[in-house]
Order: sequence, then structure tokens, then C-alpha cells
Amino acid sequence: MFATLFYFFCSHFKLNPTRLFSACTCRLILSLEVPLHATLTIVFQGTVIGDKSAPQVTSFSSRGPNLQSPGILKPDIIGPGVSILAAWPTSIDNTTTSVPFNVISGTSMSCPHLSGIATLLKSAHPDWSHAAFKSAIMTTADLINLNNEPIQDETELPASLFAIRAGHVNPSKANDPRLIYDI
Repeated sequence: MFATLFYFFCSHFKLNPTRLFSACTCRLILSLEVPLHATLTIVFQGTVIGDKSAPQVTSFSSRGPNLQSPGILKPDIIGPGVSILAAWPTSIDNTTTSVPFNVISGTSMSCPHLSGIATLLKSAHPDWSHAAFKSAIMTTADLINLNNEPIQDETELPASLFAIRAGHVNPSKANDPRLIYDI
């Protein structure tokens, strides 16, 4: 029963249980035998900062090369895009109850991060060209995680360059890239 509730909770909010809890904790939770009328309380303790495996490329992240045009290598850069707390105009189950926020994952979450970074760079460097912005973002991207190891993919092995290309965006470095390539 508890395992069913646990899976329902994670699937309802589109959460990966191993992102919420360690794999060991997940096994413990799923092995519990809980009475039928038990209640579960989850208390938000705040954002956890310092996950040493961050950033990590998720399984649904696009990878190059493009099958129709192998000369196109994407992505150019990777950014935050998993379990992002975002504004949400309607309730998750499309009822009349309004839920102002939801946890969302995907390119639709990564794109606003990169767009915001480009906007901040534009305000700091109004004379730069589009190529200069792209250069600054790509040449200052991080290829290592917080543990000073190569960025990993969903298999917890080093991600290929087809998955991360230039790396994970680093806004503060991009603001002062030292060198930019301009066309």
C-alpha cells in the first residue's frame, strides 16, 4: 500500500524518487509495511544545495548529431531543466482548483534559464553581437560537476560530448569570458 502511495506521489508531481531520496532510502521506504489507514506527512525542509553530482544530464535530454543532418551538432550548451519549480496557470488535473506552481522538467524549463542569462549578458554588454553572446556562453561553460569530476549522464558515467557539447552554462564566467569569438 505504501509503495503504491509513494509511486503515486512521485508520478503525480513528475518527480524521480532517487532525486528526492537516496537509492538506499527508496529501498527502505518501499520495503515498509504500513497500516492501511496510516497518514504520511512530507515536510519541506528547504532547498538542498551542494549535490556533488550536479549538474547531471538527464535521460530525456537531446543528443547529437542530428539524424537528418549529421553535420548539425546539438545541444550547443546545457542548462538547468529538471524538477524546476515554475508558474502554472491551471491545476495539474485540469479541475477548477487553481495551483499557481508546478514542478516541471524539460527543454521548456532549460530554455528560460539560458534566455535569462543571455538577457543579463545583453544588459552588461550592450555592444556585443549575437555571436559574441553565444561565444561567451559556450567558451565559459563547465565540463565538470561540483565534485570536480566530468559531468555525468543518467547512467552516472561521464556524459559524451554529444550530450553536453560545450558544457553546463556558467553565467558568472560568461559575463567576463576574457576572450570571445565574433563573426
